[in-house]
Amino acid sequence: MYLRNPRRLVAALLCIGAVCASSGAIAQILPLHTGDINNDGFRNISDVNCYIASALTNAQNAPDPTCQAFSDDDIDLQCDGKIDVTDVQRSILITLYVLTGDSEIAALLQVKDADLDLLHNNCDPDDDNDTYPDVCENNFGTDQLDPLDFPTVPNACTCPNQCEIGGACIPNGTENPANSCLICDVAINAADWSPNDGAPCDDGDACTNADLCQAGGCVGTQPVTCDDGNQCTGDVCDQVLGCVNTDLDGTPCSDGDACTIADTCLAGVCQPLFNLDCDDSNLCTDDSCDPATGCVNAPNSEHCNDNNVCTLGDICTNGVCTPAGVLNCDDGNPCTTDSCDPIAGCQNIENTDPCNDGNACTN
Repeated sequence: MYLRNPRRLVAALLCIGAVCASSGAIAQILPLHTGDINNDGFRNISDVNCYIASALTNAQNAPDPTCQAFSDDDIDLQCDGKIDVTDVQRSILITLYVLTGDSEIAALLQVKDADLDLLHNNCDPDDDNDTYPDVCENNFGTDQLDPLDFPTVPNACTCPNQCEIGGACIPNGTENPANSCLICDVAINAADWSPNDGAPCDDGDACTNADLCQAGGCVGTQPVTCDDGNQCTGDVCDQVLGCVNTDLDGTPCSDGDACTIADTCLAGVCQPLFNLDCDDSNLCTDDSCDPATGCVNAPNSEHCNDNNVCTLGDICTNGVCTPAGVLNCDDGNPCTTDSCDPIAGCQNIENTDPCNDGNACTN
């Protein structure tokens, strides 16, 4: 419409941007490389005139015009390293588009400004606004003008196939130096640490074993066994020191020897106070002690004395002093009653029993 009607073109260029801009014009635009050469916040005929003046001074190697608020690098509308008639032409198109929003002008701009943000493709680091810089898309062979065509490699433009965490590139598989249970795993999350579940770790607790990573934290899966098998120590676990085995001096114990009694802990060792007395005061047994079973009183066959003077040939049998015979106290005198006292021995006591003196002349 404006390209076919010169009068409307001039009217638009003379318009003050804030007053005459149509509803289709861009509301917010950057000052550099987008036509606001005098930095007044508008794109209008003042900018076009200043671009003409700047192009002329550049052609003549003269100082920048006073209307020019930025360096040549910052007002270069095509980022080609020079200010010339092509920048003047682009300034006109930008100004008309900002003021009118005309679709034909928009189409002309989009030839070199794919996303129509007033930045020439040469000046725009991301022409299709897909958040992947043009340089990056070129490296991966995707179309920098197509927002639906972009690299699929995680962190392609910053840390390809790595995690980007806190502004740093972390190689895939790297453990978090502050927590070995977190790892860079681009398949899970390329922007943060991921749980390293199942990996061995150290939970800092001396009372746990087989520590494994779970949900990003280190968990001890087995308690430490502090039992040292010594009944004379108290066994506990300190989270810092680990197993602590303290002597239980004075505590009753068992040394496992049936031949000792009154076993007591001393300096962490079970020690007996006395030996077991296995003497059964029986001459017919051999007395000994077996550490496993205790006293053993085995019968013997020794000669013995049953303390009975009325017996003869005493000998031990089955643990008992047994006489082989008895003392004969018969004195052959019918006038005595014969017996044996276990202590005094033979007793021949006179009696008044009838008798025969062997003399036929008496009666």
